[in-house]
Amino acid sequence: MSAAREEILARVREAIRDVPAGERPEDVTVARDYRRRTEDTPEKIVDRFAERVADYNATVARVETSELAAALGQACEERSARRLVVPEELPAEWRPDGVELVVDEGLEPDELDGLDGVLTGCALGIAETGTLVLDG
Repeated sequence: MSAAREEILARVREAIRDVPAGERPEDVTVARDYRRRTEDTPEKIVDRFAERVADYNATVARVETSELAAALGQACEERSARRLVVPEELPAEWRPDGVELVVDEGLEPDELDGLDGVLTGCALGIAETGTLVLDG
C-alpha cells in the first residue's frame, strides 16, 4: 500500500474512531440549513471564485470561447510547455496550436513524466471555496 493511501486511511480511521460500532448514517441527523441559493450576479460569482483560487496561487484568465485556444497556447509558451496530456474528448476549440497534445489512453507513469503538463476541464467550480470538481 502506498504511503499516501495509508496516510489518508489513517486520517479516516482517526476521524471515525468515536463512532459507536452499531451506528448507521441514517441514525445521525445532519443539519441542512446552509444557503442553497444566491442573489449574486454571475459576474460577482466568478469574481468570488477568482478571489478564492488566488489563495491557492492560481490565476484566472477570463477569455471568450473563440479566444480560448490562443490563450492556452500563450500560457503554454510562457511556461515552455510543449507537450500536454489531454482527455480524448477535449473540445476542438480548446486545442492550442504549437503544442503536441498526447491523448491519455492509459499512459504509464514514465510516459506522464515526459510531458510538460495537463490540459483538461472540470465538472464545476465552487465559488465559495475555490474548489474545482473533476469528473474523470
